[in-house]
Amino acid sequence: FMKKRILLTLLLCVAILFSFVACNSESSMGENGAAMDGGYGAPESNGKDEGLAASNRKIITTVNERVETEAYDALIEGLKTAVSEAGGYFVNSNYSGNGVEDDDARRASFEIRIPAEKLSAFTGKVGTLGTVLSYKETANDVTLAYVDIESRIAVLEAEETALLAILKGATKTSDILDIRDSLTDTQSELASLRAQKRTYDTLIAYSTVHLTVNEVARARSEDD
Repeated sequence: FMKKRILLTLLLCVAILFSFVACNSESSMGENGAAMDGGYGAPESNGKDEGLAASNRKIITTVNERVETEAYDALIEGLKTAVSEAGGYFVNSNYSGNGVEDDDARRASFEIRIPAEKLSAFTGKVGTLGTVLSYKETANDVTLAYVDIESRIAVLEAEETALLAILKGATKTSDILDIRDSLTDTQSELASLRAQKRTYDTLIAYSTVHLTVNEVARARSEDD
């Protein structure tokens, strides 16, 4: 009897999954009924539909930039100020070298997180601090993966609730042990998925900037 109850619980969770996925699929459809996929070739739409579709997408933006400067100390201080003003933070910072006067030019590399909506302003500011040698910006659309995680979390939460209810009414030791095993597996997977979602949320909200700064005796100009 207990095994049948657990089976019914799992079937209920599957039904919840299909319902959740269906709702999310409808919310990501344009007026013309075309599903928004995980690539960059989203179907064209106009007006409010286009704005809604864009706001629902989950984009992780990464910038790789390399700059050089004659005023190394001033650039580093200016960079710290720019990060603070943007509401960002340094994830990693690495420094090397003693200075061009010692024939040991200084070099720094940073991994920086900047609020996505302030990324353009921040990179523009960096461009005024030194000479930009290279710049690459990539956007990774993780909408489908994000929706999948949300769906699986919803199913596992429903399964956890149902198993807890069954456990509360169980009286046989063997049934209790079986339910606890199932509950442990469910909660373990749930914790892992929640951690994945938190990681996605952080990377979506805060763009990542990989910035390298090189000290030079004479910075290049646009004519070089």
